[in-house]
Amino acid sequence: MTTERTTIDAVPQPVQRVLDARRLLCPLPIVRLATGIREIPVAACLRLLATDPGSDADVRAWAKETGHELVEASRVNGEFHFVLRRTH
Repeated sequence: MTTERTTIDAVPQPVQRVLDARRLLCPLPIVRLATGIREIPVAACLRLLATDPGSDADVRAWAKETGHELVEASRVNGEFHFVLRRTH
């Protein structure tokens, strides 16, 4: 098992919702993320699971563009795992 992790927030955040976008290609992981983040309360977190190789760059760009906070990003056995916090 290989794990690469980038933790932006030192305190683990409870995840209110998990979105499974594995085996989906661009732009579907971002479409699911954009829809899912609107379905949780402000300050809540969601986890996105993805396998699309472009997901890492796409999620980071989406978070920067929309102003939502990327709390954690990791890669586990070829899967990307992201935790994002809704900010508005």
